[in-house]
Amino acid sequence: MTKKIDNFIEEGMKRYKEASYMLVRFGKEVEKRLKKILEKREDWGQFSPKVGASAKSTSYWSEYPLLNAKIDGVLRGKEITIMIAVNWWEADSEYPFYSVCIEPQGGFPELPENFENTSGIEHEGDSLRFYPNPDDFNIERDFNLLLDEFVRFLKVGD
Repeated sequence: MTKKIDNFIEEGMKRYKEASYMLVRFGKEVEKRLKKILEKREDWGQFSPKVGASAKSTSYWSEYPLLNAKIDGVLRGKEITIMIAVNWWEADSEYPFYSVCIEPQGGFPELPENFENTSGIEHEGDSLRFYPNPDDFNIERDFNLLLDEFVRFLKVGD
């Protein structure tokens, strides 16, 4: 091992317990906020959350950094899950992007040719993505903008 790695391991041995605690606490707090966004949402358009359903999150390994919340419901007669996520794993920079998608995969209708995106939200595969400004953090506002676009997207897909 190199001296630099040895120093890193030595310092890590002293700080790992605290760092591990902070990583878990950060993740739980972000998941809590994401769940609250879904649970407080009133305008879902054609999507109907299951009555009494609470949002849930799935666990990801720290090697694949993505935090999410999901809510079950019905869209056009099909049972689906809507997932919102903060995604560092696929981000092109150190700052994450936010996304919304339907599970199971393939649930989004094809993007209509007349779909005009004027809100800075991008369509990527089976999801809509929003790249927030790192200098203007407001996770609730940004996810509600993303969900507003999602609802509009579903209406255009009819």
